[in-house]
Amino acid sequence: YTYTVSLAAAKDLGYTIESNGSYTVTSADGLMNVAKLVNGGKTDINITLDKNIDLTGKDWTPIGTDYDNSYKGTFDGGGHTITGLTFTTNDEYAGLFGWLNRAGTVKNVVMEGVQITSNQIYGGSIGGVVGYSWGTIENCSVSGSVSGTVYVGGVVGAQIDGSITGCSSSATVKGMVDVGGVAGQTNSSATLTACYATGNVTLEIDPKKNIAGGGLVG
Repeated sequence: YTYTVSLAAAKDLGYTIESNGSYTVTSADGLMNVAKLVNGGKTDINITLDKNIDLTGKDWTPIGTDYDNSYKGTFDGGGHTITGLTFTTNDEYAGLFGWLNRAGTVKNVVMEGVQITSNQIYGGSIGGVVGYSWGTIENCSVSGSVSGTVYVGGVVGAQIDGSITGCSSSATVKGMVDVGGVAGQTNSSATLTACYATGNVTLEIDPKKNIAGGGLVG
């Protein structure tokens, strides 16, 4: 007798898992998939980009959408560029990452031509790299546009603790309260070192709110 066995090809997830348990991302679908893993509870995985990533046409959900799944690992872009990150949201925290935990680090990534808009009427926290951060952001750059209401920054919307080091933004940033070229807000316990911004910052005045805006920090 002759038997024919058909083996289905393994689906390419766009990432590989290394021997140390870290995830190496090789495509846009891979980045989407690891975002789903983090938002599904694997909040402490380490992620490294192996190639430039084009998210054009992708329906992006930030990595770590809120406190419950805030990112606790290390994301290393390896100096690679992410293009095509474009989305409009009503969610409270928006960026490549939504909420970065105190234990989390995002570093060495270039965000090119982002188009992020938040319609969250109660505020939110919006940034080209991270929306709301308690962690560490290093050597990241952003171009494009970021707009929202409260806590709007080219790199990070609000840096509550931790540090921002060696980051830059040429993005156009627009908001109503706490708006800045690099960070919309930094608390006194957070540090900002060797960062700069060259993009336009537009503060839309609301007489009912206490406002703050700046070229670097709101």
